Amino acid sequence: KPGEIKILVNKYLSGLRGEKAPEIKAPAVEPSAKTVRETRKFEQAYVMFGFLCPPVTGEDFIRLKILDVYLGGGMSSLLFQELREKGGLGYEVHSFYQGRRYQSPFVVYIGLDQKSIPKAKEKIRALLEDIKNKPADAQKIEEAKNYLEGVYLLDHQSSDRQGWYLGRWETLGKGYDYDKKYISDLKKVTPQDVMNVAKKYLTENERTRMRRK
Repeated sequence: KPGEIKILVNKYLSGLRGEKAPEIKAPAVEPSAKTVRETRKFEQAYVMFGFLCPPVTGEDFIRLKILDVYLGGGMSSLLFQELREKGGLGYEVHSFYQGRRYQSPFVVYIGLDQKSIPKAKEKIRALLEDIKNKPADAQKIEEAKNYLEGVYLLDHQSSDRQGWYLGRWETLGKGYDYDKKYISDLKKVTPQDVMNVAKKYLTENERTRMRRK
């Protein structure tokens, strides 16, 4: 029973001391325009545009999450529609934002034939410029928010996943109570917010990596 559990927790765990996490003094990475090419034995080529973004604790975290879904989350995303459906340039295309405790990467990715690399890079750059300079589609932004909310709620159905999220938010520096604020923060984001973070972080200081077969 809950009362019995509380007694046992107080009995055996109340003496645990809180310890401050050690400070990591690694220097911050300064973004700079750079192209890296690798040649390996792949069946296809890959192109990735990488952008350096702030940590999860930054105020733009949730806006970047929505930008990620809007730009490259699924078959209705801008990248998929423009590069695969209309352009026929790649086999797989998406983006991903790896929110971390410290600096976090935002990556645009496409797997394609080697001969399509120049055209794909041109299309990606043009699409990124549109996102930075034109208001985001309000309906698609709502769809992105609903998608993220749905995934979040579905992943909270079991007690172990609920506990995992509490620990994750605490470890990342947001605090365990952010678990209750995540969805409300999602709902506050506007199309203008999405355009602003694209303009702020998806700059020409990207690191582009190409892998060729």
